[in-house]
Amino acid sequence: MTSVLSQNITSSQYLISSMHDRKYTDQVTNKPEIITFYNENKGGFDSIDEKCSKSKSSRHSRRWPLTIFFRVLDISVLAMQLVEDHMKRRITMMNITREIRTMIRRILRVPEEQPTNDETNLILQKRKICHIYSSNKRRMTKYLCVYCKNPVCLGCTDPICKNCISNL
Repeated sequence: MTSVLSQNITSSQYLISSMHDRKYTDQVTNKPEIITFYNENKGGFDSIDEKCSKSKSSRHSRRWPLTIFFRVLDISVLAMQLVEDHMKRRITMMNITREIRTMIRRILRVPEEQPTNDETNLILQKRKICHIYSSNKRRMTKYLCVYCKNPVCLGCTDPICKNCISNL
């Protein structure tokens, strides 16, 4: 644990760090290690402060817990803005479970995709026997063939991507 008292002409600051365990002084600038580390990494803090100042939710208060709460609220809004593009991309990924995609849509307030009329016409309300395996296996299905509109089980079909369907 290192503590450094930094005194400027206008103010004095007391810095405490559990990361820096020795009072190392930089030979070039003649400053303690804690200050040189802060100066190297303060760009991230400054950018967060700048972005949070654009949408401030806090009020001036003398109560420090309230001030910290509003600061955490500002940073969480900023984090949501940063993550929003990534979440929009994940909605379209089919390898993610439907529950997660639904949760992301609810968080982003994106309406659920309604199936088109072509897709709803290919799904039966009541299951029927597959017309290919009707004589020997009696497989039940709720899907229809795209071309002949006969009931067909998933074992009788091959998955086709949208590009291949457009080439047919």
